[in-house]
Amino acid sequence: MVIHLMGPSKTYNLRPCERCGFKPQAGIFKTCLDCFLNGHSLYRYAYDVSYLKLLFKRSGSCSIWDCRPANQVVETAYRLLEDKSFGSYNFFLNNCERCIVKRAWP
Repeated sequence: MVIHLMGPSKTYNLRPCERCGFKPQAGIFKTCLDCFLNGHSLYRYAYDVSYLKLLFKRSGSCSIWDCRPANQVVETAYRLLEDKSFGSYNFFLNNCERCIVKRAWP
């Protein structure tokens, strides 16, 4: 499962997913990986890269900052999911790039 932030979309009229029951709408949601990818490829985000590497990498693919521990990221994601405290989607200020992305291993 994936917890992620969705912005406004034109796909709200789709039927719920047969696997996870997700029906596309704006906000923070828990979905299956297929719903999260929506036909797109999965990319690995790199943390703790050098400034030089940051300059030459694709925008949104890496950060100079360290990665938070997995348990902290997953706890934060569940808290944001439960209390809806992330706020409304805003393309510039409050978007999926500011939300949390990490795989929780059982």
